[in-house]
Amino acid sequence: MASRRYKRLPSGHKEQLGPELVVDGSFDTACGVNWLCRAGWTISGGKAVATATFLVLGQNCLTIGTRYKIIYTIEDYSGGIVQLQCGNASAGIVRSANGTYTEILICAGSTELRFDGIAAFTGKIDNVSVKEVLIEEVDEILSISAQSGSIPSEDRWGNTLTPTNMAVYKFS
Repeated sequence: MASRRYKRLPSGHKEQLGPELVVDGSFDTACGVNWLCRAGWTISGGKAVATATFLVLGQNCLTIGTRYKIIYTIEDYSGGIVQLQCGNASAGIVRSANGTYTEILICAGSTELRFDGIAAFTGKIDNVSVKEVLIEEVDEILSISAQSGSIPSEDRWGNTLTPTNMAVYKFS
């Protein structure tokens, strides 16, 4: 693994992202071209379609140990639960509703971006975007709290904060 440098940045610093990493996030090609569709997943009409699946839709596009900003849309939801996974050992929030979601995850366990139908998920996935987080934006509420001496326990993505990690960002 390449060494990484870290630098403490001032509050209010803006997010910086790497280039788009997912191939065919709009699902324009069939299963097996860019996306691995396990049982219960198909690609149709420019969307990944899940039908009561307990299995994974995936694409190998990640690097273990790297932090990613992942945006995706769930449409036509009708049942079950789906969970974004960044590798096979880093899981996002379980979802059971239509919406466009943003998650920040560190890849662990494998290099596969995965949508796991963990409870008979039926719905569609679209507009998938994956970008490496080069510098993470400082939340203004966090900055104000830190200046007043009151440190929040979590950032806006639910990551636990401590005085030593609340303003440390990956510096490339």
